[in-house]
Amino acid sequence: MKEDNSLAEVMEHMEVKHKFCPTSKQYKDKFKSWKWIKRLPGEVAQWMVEKANERQTEEGKETTFSFKGRQWTIEQAQDTALRTRKLIVAETPSDIEVETPRRLGDQTSPASHGPEVDAQGRQIRSFNVESPAVRRTFPLTWEGKNRADLVQALQAARDSRRRQEFERAETEFLEALEGHRHLLTPTHEETVKIAFEMANCFAEQDRMKDANTTLERVSEDFIERFGAGHKKTVQYGLDVADLLKSWGRQEDALAFLAHARDAFERAHDDSEYERKAARNKSRRRRPTSPATRLKTIRDDMSADPSSSRIDRGIGTARTFVATGEAGVEDLLKCIESVCARDRQAFAIQSLQARAERLKLYNKQNMVFQHIADYTSTKDLWNQTWSQFVWDKDKSRTLDFLEASLELASACLRGGCDSDWMFGRAQRQAEETFGFNDERTIWTLISIGLVHQSALGWFAATRWFEAAYSAALSAYQSDDGLVKSLEIAMEKKFFSYVSDEGKPYKAIFGVNGLTFRPRRLHLE
Repeated sequence: MKEDNSLAEVMEHMEVKHKFCPTSKQYKDKFKSWKWIKRLPGEVAQWMVEKANERQTEEGKETTFSFKGRQWTIEQAQDTALRTRKLIVAETPSDIEVETPRRLGDQTSPASHGPEVDAQGRQIRSFNVESPAVRRTFPLTWEGKNRADLVQALQAARDSRRRQEFERAETEFLEALEGHRHLLTPTHEETVKIAFEMANCFAEQDRMKDANTTLERVSEDFIERFGAGHKKTVQYGLDVADLLKSWGRQEDALAFLAHARDAFERAHDDSEYERKAARNKSRRRRPTSPATRLKTIRDDMSADPSSSRIDRGIGTARTFVATGEAGVEDLLKCIESVCARDRQAFAIQSLQARAERLKLYNKQNMVFQHIADYTSTKDLWNQTWSQFVWDKDKSRTLDFLEASLELASACLRGGCDSDWMFGRAQRQAEETFGFNDERTIWTLISIGLVHQSALGWFAATRWFEAAYSAALSAYQSDDGLVKSLEIAMEKKFFSYVSDEGKPYKAIFGVNGLTFRPRRLHLE
């Protein structure tokens, strides 16, 4: 705790240095029995801040706190309180013990000394704090501002950013971000989108340290709420890798993906057999090989198929396709077989599993040996599309469209006919969302990026031209998205990054965009 190491880092250290290999759950159970905590509970932090401010104002005293056997500064309490959803403290808890802290090197009882003072002569008091009784509520305002006020602040930040008034934009982004964290939760889609925008704003100013801090904070939020191996956390990792690559930081993107993969494996490598073995104290749990893990996931999914198990299987397979790990092909075939039992319920997973399998064959240069799988993709596409219900207001529609584009991309990279797939995706987007809707525009940009990466600008031109035409009809000529597409037409190359190495202002929601290219161009 003193070195602020993550649990994963502690586990790795203990395994390498001491050959001590308990599970993460065993670590957490032991920490709980010792009453160790690494982070302050939000309600305790808020009480600390309120109490410290009260004592500073009324008595001119500095305050330090002791909670769960650990000393906490007011700065730590303030940082946690800012992250915490708004809470209402009912009253000052009665179980507070006041003590005078002992000076360094003092071997006598603290009771024999007067109160400690700082360099300015102000008295410092130390409190032992237990969790205060609180009454939770769903907040409607944050610092007197409601959601509409925060939306206005966000739009003001975007306007300031367009004018390159970065200092003002930073203040406005921070207000919008903190407000959304309290009103919508730190991992809400809108909150995360604002964090991405703020990180991009920092990147435009070459303030990569601040950009990193912004993204890492959101990572902590996802891990704290869902766990490192949850599909939402892993998806966030993929999105951050996209962003890092857009900044020209390919090595950092790969490193971040490696962390996401490791977290996913750690969270999901416990089969029922391994859990039973862990309970047998006479046996030490041995690390399983990737092939064994893949087989375990496949067997579990076959025995008890469910949407969550299928998603887990696809997530695991995606991390191993890049390395061509033995067993990943069998896992993907198993997923397709399970999904075939209910094409309507598992429409998205059906397309994702086939896309990952074709990506594997592309990487292994084994397209010819598996040409039947490429040709049968048309039947799979038609079956899923014929049963899918398109609803522009549901996120499932965007997920299905993205999965379809992933499959079309895999076919294109394998040298197979895919024009009809991309054309159908374009027509469906225009029919469902509208010709110049932001989701349609980003569908076209996604298709353009796939063609640009696989075949070059000539093949991608018509898709970017269509996106440019739609953007012009939807936004003003000075809009960032319009500008980036206009520059792409001139340079015959679309990029997230300008010649100066700074990301274009259009990326990650300058106009509130929620649908954007994700993994398609990273292969």
